[in-house]
Amino acid sequence: MPVTYTIDIRTLILVWALVSATKALILIFVRHTQRDYVPALNWAIGSSAMAVGLLLISFRDLLPTFVTIIIGNGLLLSGLMVTNFGVAEAAGRKPPWKIGWTIFVVTIAVLFWNSMVVSSTSVRILTFSLASTIYFVYVIYVCLSSSTGCRNSSFRVFAGVSIPLALITLWRGVASVYQGTSSLMTATSEQIVFITYYICYQIASTALLVLITNQQLQDQLEDLANHDSLTSVLNRRAFFDEVHREWSRVLRYNTPVSFLMIDIDNFKEINDRCGHACGDSILVEVSAALKKTLRIEDVICRYGGDEFVCMLPQVSEMQAQTSAERIRETVAALQVATKQSEIVLTVSIGVAERNQSATSVETVIAAADSALYRAKSSGRNRVVLRSLDSTDEPIY
Repeated sequence: MPVTYTIDIRTLILVWALVSATKALILIFVRHTQRDYVPALNWAIGSSAMAVGLLLISFRDLLPTFVTIIIGNGLLLSGLMVTNFGVAEAAGRKPPWKIGWTIFVVTIAVLFWNSMVVSSTSVRILTFSLASTIYFVYVIYVCLSSSTGCRNSSFRVFAGVSIPLALITLWRGVASVYQGTSSLMTATSEQIVFITYYICYQIASTALLVLITNQQLQDQLEDLANHDSLTSVLNRRAFFDEVHREWSRVLRYNTPVSFLMIDIDNFKEINDRCGHACGDSILVEVSAALKKTLRIEDVICRYGGDEFVCMLPQVSEMQAQTSAERIRETVAALQVATKQSEIVLTVSIGVAERNQSATSVETVIAAADSALYRAKSSGRNRVVLRSLDSTDEPIY
């Protein structure tokens, strides 16, 4: 027989339900303020389901068995799954919804059989505990393996508070079978520890989920501050921040670096003839072509209007010219349809490599800009290389 205590389990469950309801209200508000953040929706739904489920469970032996055991536990377990899967989404993972719902259905089926057909409280507790532990183990794994920048520490802490709960939940399930627990309302040590820690967990997890949401918003604001809103490439301020960091390495180790200045040919005429929406579409298409053609370590910036500038680290002028030709050919192959006709796009590109005498980024960019000017004045749709080592004519 299990050792029991005088603590009223029903009261503890009601406190648990009250704390869960508070968590639900906070996360519903978070969802209201962050409508585009999908995890917040799952947290709001999951925490609300858990609060209602706990309220029904607290009326065990006072309401029909189907309501308190099947519906109550079903809401509690599904709420736990949805909340934890929301954490996985916040960590950049795609939750295994099919597996999760399969575990849920199997668990509810076992609960139904062991409450409506036969009566076995210990088997019900063990089954529910095993399913809950699986959900906890999954979210712990996701949090410990996440790579989300400044949010990594928050996910690690979330895993830290979830690990004891997973162990306590498993211990509760095994102990219920070993000791032959006959009622959920029996005040055993594992029941008391489980519910008490879960109450603390609800408080801690609420703070962590709000913190993760806030950090996500900060990431979005930083992204907007650093990237052009239309093309998603770097804006000028962020570009020069990145370039100056790379420039320090270039000067220290004397490695090559080249710049490309790219201009869309006849963009103003196209914009005037087809409209700004078409012009925006062209800018997006060209920026996508740059991302597709260049390496991941190359830095792309919308320099202004229809001009782009690219920094190519560890690339000589001849290699940069080859890359520029690939860009020119890729853009020329684009097909942008308008209401009037199909537009043929071309770009002119100026190329320049840093030499020993160039001590500033601006000097090399100015050389690339000069080469771009020669490319446009000599007929457009071409690549021109400008060497800083001599005053010779540019290379076409």
